[in-house]
Amino acid sequence: MDYYPLQKKARHLDFTRPTFNEPIIALPENTEVKPRGLSSYTADDEESVNDFDLSEVPKAKQTENINVYLRLRPIKEQCNFYKFNDNTVIIPQASQLNQLTSTEKHYQFTSIFNDKVDQIQIYDEIVRPILTNPFDISGSTFASYGVSSSGKTYTILGDNSAGLVPRAITQIFTEYDSVIAPYPCAKILNDQISILSDENVEYEIETLADFLLESTKLIKGKPVKNWSHVEVNAEHEFKEKDSVENKIDRLYIWISFVEIYNEKITDLLTNSKNTVRPLKIFSNGGNSYIHGATWLFAPNIDTAFKILRHGLNHIKYAATGINDHSSRSHTILTINMISESSMDYQLSSFKFCDLAGAERTKKTGNMGDRLKEAGGINNSLLVLGRCLEAVNQNQNKENKKHPDRVVPVRDSKLTFLLQRSLSGHEKFVMIVNLYPTAEFLEENLNVLKFGSIANQIVVKKSEVRTFKRQSSRYSYLMQHSSMLNSSMKNESIVEAYESNDESELDDSFKWSSMSADQLRNELRSQKMFIDGLSKKYVEREKEIVVMRMQILEKQKEIREQIVKRNENDVKNLKEYYDKKMENQTIKFQRQINELYSEVDYLERKLRKYNNENEVEESETSEEESEEDIIEIDE
Repeated sequence: MDYYPLQKKARHLDFTRPTFNEPIIALPENTEVKPRGLSSYTADDEESVNDFDLSEVPKAKQTENINVYLRLRPIKEQCNFYKFNDNTVIIPQASQLNQLTSTEKHYQFTSIFNDKVDQIQIYDEIVRPILTNPFDISGSTFASYGVSSSGKTYTILGDNSAGLVPRAITQIFTEYDSVIAPYPCAKILNDQISILSDENVEYEIETLADFLLESTKLIKGKPVKNWSHVEVNAEHEFKEKDSVENKIDRLYIWISFVEIYNEKITDLLTNSKNTVRPLKIFSNGGNSYIHGATWLFAPNIDTAFKILRHGLNHIKYAATGINDHSSRSHTILTINMISESSMDYQLSSFKFCDLAGAERTKKTGNMGDRLKEAGGINNSLLVLGRCLEAVNQNQNKENKKHPDRVVPVRDSKLTFLLQRSLSGHEKFVMIVNLYPTAEFLEENLNVLKFGSIANQIVVKKSEVRTFKRQSSRYSYLMQHSSMLNSSMKNESIVEAYESNDESELDDSFKWSSMSADQLRNELRSQKMFIDGLSKKYVEREKEIVVMRMQILEKQKEIREQIVKRNENDVKNLKEYYDKKMENQTIKFQRQINELYSEVDYLERKLRKYNNENEVEESETSEEESEEDIIEIDE
């Protein structure tokens, strides 16, 4: 089915359709890009036509500190080992009860949330401001960090009260509801934007439909999180943005969900019941990505929540000595937002990391698999701490001539995936969860130390990755219409367009030789023509979406009919063989009865024969006795 019907009817407008897997590769910064006609590029060893200018838009660079928030878990009794003053945690010097610190220690954070702060306030302060303008930055990583059982999973995912992830999904789909694309035409492949062909759009839609169908079967009967986006929206009062304010024509949303278990990355969005092969991390210019991870298109909020619930049902949990439902892996949910406008494509990516908690064997009593899991968790968290320390030392060293300390991002899968954030190319937000009890003082000191170090790290303010569209007659007219009007008023039309490349225009447009009235009429005519085509295009898109939904419904109906027919066939076969078995049973029972009758007859005959023999023997014996008596008498 053709998703771009105007392509054949409006060739003079330079409407083009790229092929699948055609990446938009960024040129080096400050590369001068001039308007040009169609060019050929090679992607994945296939020559194809790309209608995008490939340079990232350079913008002024600014700096900011990593935001590190501290959240306190509620406790039954107040512990004197922890004191809080504004945004500072104070650990008093060693006493009879506390022998771990010889001096008073201070740990600074961006903000400290006490145990009275609810999920709504946490989200409104940490995540909401960032997602309100998601395309001001290239993305952000939100990571929960702390000891086991400190409330990390509750913060990121939530329980009865939704956590950061379901609230973020609700905000995105509410504020951008009018521009969210119902079908997937753009996707990130190998960390590059690719435009999907009609066949691959169809493939992605069918993949999603199959996933949702299988997911419903897999999680049937299992406990699921019953978050309601209606309730979440009521708590925050998210409002749909005005289309003019958005400056976005379409928004494509893709979701992936993976876990790092024993230093192996596994996909949480697979429907396979077999052993899942570990995934590998690739790096492209400092941007790490997971090769082969499942990315699912989310055309609406219900689908996004179904994807989230499916992944949650595949996370590995186990009971330990301090937590009956302890996460045994790091989980990372990523939301890719690709915006499309008349001028460019933009990419912004948001990661939500629920890091497993550091554990001490003497407290958890871990053995066997639990002990191995704890080793993997502690190692990755240790490497994360070393990375934060290295970055902090490099920024604060006194002698700038000394070589920088190596940041060991490749020493664990977790830090390798967070490479972009740890290297300062993406906004990084940490939520340190603290369980302020005497029992966990030693572990909490390490958590506070690394959290405070992270809060001191300065990173470059990340800018959204923007890729310009290639100039075409349509974009040219739209871009310069205001310029043309103002030029007409000043009667300097020719001068206003002398700087433009005339090769971009058709021979029918001789700007320099046309009068202002002619140009105005021509522009008005072209606008009317384009508006008409655009309306037809939108109508055709809607028709296609409706038809695709009808096809999916029909496919679902056919599957159900096939299943029902198969069930009926099985039922009929069962009845047939049951009847056949019953007839055979009756037949064999009859034969058995006949054999029993024959045996009875033979037994009676045998008894009769035996009785006759006994009588004859008795008579013979009597006769012999009489003969013996006669002989004796004689």
